[in-house]
Amino acid sequence: MNLFGLLVAVVWGMSSAPLFLETLTDGELVIQGSSRAAWVLLPWMALAGLPHTNTQRLASGRSLLFALPILGLAAGLDFAEGESPARLAWFLGGASLLCLGWAALADRARSTGAMRSRYGWVWLLGVPLPLVYLTAFAWAPAHAASAADSWPSFWSLNPLIWVHRHAPLASPPGGALALRELLPPFLGLFLAGAIVLGFSRRERGLPPC
Repeated sequence: MNLFGLLVAVVWGMSSAPLFLETLTDGELVIQGSSRAAWVLLPWMALAGLPHTNTQRLASGRSLLFALPILGLAAGLDFAEGESPARLAWFLGGASLLCLGWAALADRARSTGAMRSRYGWVWLLGVPLPLVYLTAFAWAPAHAASAADSWPSFWSLNPLIWVHRHAPLASPPGGALALRELLPPFLGLFLAGAIVLGFSRRERGLPPC
């Protein structure tokens, strides 16, 4: 099995674990009112933008096809819990586009060594490290799920944190996500792309985009 196959297998296992554990424990390990679709998406969102090289191409966008069955099951369970179809559709649609955007940027950044290195730093400092920080200082308390509501909105520039902020089901069930709720992670993706691709154009003597 190559690197890509191993990563997809690990991510699929991580994304499906909450659903299997819920079945085995009669729901005791699942936070009440939490969106299963959001927890399923978290590992795939992390895989989507993972830096890679020409010889280790991950094809992260196509890997999302492996997530569809388990994601469909999770969305169906969310719907059974009372989440509105409109909100689910907007959230899943936005998250899928976000995954594809990060995958495309990671694929574009592998073209040169300098761009690949710059993207690696941007991804490391902008995606996993903020999540680790908030895991240590915000998720540790017993009522950490509600603590996410008090985070400043700029944290939602991070795609993983944005998914986590929308993990709680709407109570009472609401309609589609507002545009202002969908914009922050795409703004974060735009900023990452501007840093990686903009500096690359300057290095080649081309005007900024």
